[in-house]
Amino acid sequence: MESVQSWYWGHGRLGPYSIVWFSYLALDDPTNTTYVSSYVAKDGDVLVSACDSSMLTVRPVGKVNTTGGQYPPRAGDIPDGFDLEFDLGDSSWLKVCVEVDTVVAGDGRYYMRWTGNMTGEVVQKPHDACSATKVRTGDSALTGVAVFEQFALLE
Repeated sequence: MESVQSWYWGHGRLGPYSIVWFSYLALDDPTNTTYVSSYVAKDGDVLVSACDSSMLTVRPVGKVNTTGGQYPPRAGDIPDGFDLEFDLGDSSWLKVCVEVDTVVAGDGRYYMRWTGNMTGEVVQKPHDACSATKVRTGDSALTGVAVFEQFALLE
């Protein structure tokens, strides 16, 4: 714990996909460089297994007028869920919404672990990251469940 400012970790099943995510920020890093590990398999075939920060984005989601969706998180910021984006490496992205359902463990301030539901879809992203145009593929309306957690050290 001496080297980590915060982390998000989780794993679950989303339709035919098995996913694992880990994203953390190092303590005393003024640049807030994100370090990640991501894994996506479809029907048992590994599509992504990478530690490149461009391959995964994890962001908390919170209600309006709360700090639950604040990034980077601070102690006491309890999200309602997370938005995940996995680069599948073939110009497509797996976009996932993870929603908190049940608290499994935690102290309500620094560490929380939950179970929850996931929804998602595979989308095509154009080469221009600023374009909002997204085309749905055949894997839309995916659903599943996950176990996931957050740790935030800074006050």
